[in-house]
Amino acid sequence: MATIIQCDFSGKFLAVNAAQGANSQGAQLIQYDATGDGTQQWSVEAQQQTLGGTGTYLIRNVGSNMCIDTGATQEAGTQLIQWPQNGSQTQLWNAFPIEGVASGFALQNAVSGLFMNVAGRSSDNLAAVIQWPENNAVEKNAIWVLTTA
Repeated sequence: MATIIQCDFSGKFLAVNAAQGANSQGAQLIQYDATGDGTQQWSVEAQQQTLGGTGTYLIRNVGSNMCIDTGATQEAGTQLIQWPQNGSQTQLWNAFPIEGVASGFALQNAVSGLFMNVAGRSSDNLAAVIQWPENNAVEKNAIWVLTTA
């Protein structure tokens, strides 16, 4: 069963940028209106190693079978990509539940310590999904609502 990941701030959905090739390694992650296709369907797989939060997860795109990755960088503002599973912790995400948001989580990369975030608090289709630090409180554009499709 697939999981849909929606930005709480914009109401848009986490997607692989199909214009870059939905099955291409290195395709960037964006937010987009609901399409119901494989670019917006995810498998959230608990890992035995818990690095923080309520657990550590590998998040795999159902359409491409590739994982969300930081591109092996720890730089704030780097756009997230999909990459074949390779055992790297750059593909692991800590989930922190957000009080007051049903099924809402902040997703923190296990290596960089940065959070999955929509760049510039954008509500636009095609806005980049990046890794970004959180300052004292999780910003609304870094809260993701996970639901089963």
